[in-house]
Amino acid sequence: MLLYHGWADSILNPLGTIAFYDQLAKAAGGHEQLEGSARLFLLPGVEHCGLGGGEGPDAVGSEHGLPAPEVDADHDVLAALARWVETGAAPERLIATKYQGDDPTKPIVMQRPACPYPKTARYAGSGDTNAAASFVCE
Repeated sequence: MLLYHGWADSILNPLGTIAFYDQLAKAAGGHEQLEGSARLFLLPGVEHCGLGGGEGPDAVGSEHGLPAPEVDADHDVLAALARWVETGAAPERLIATKYQGDDPTKPIVMQRPACPYPKTARYAGSGDTNAAASFVCE
């Protein structure tokens, strides 16, 4: 199972999703055991369902949100899930994209990695702050 939630969600508090994930981890015997079957990704600055709005990169290719720039396991949550099921390769990050004006026909203005909870993306100290490659999951 892959879950993602925007930190700026004003409709559903992301802390509720974290509490749910923590309950799953407790039932599974801890976070390490749960990571074999479920991952939670938290998207900074993202509003509800990634439907645009908010300052953060919200396009991860879900059915209800903005499309990812590429339909692959690095950028698209459904492709990441398919790869995990088909090959056993769990996603270690998703690259979330922000389009100019939240319009996927316009240029990409920012990409950031979303890391599996409890990890977070941290700036590596050099490089473009709008490029996913400038961040590491810690």
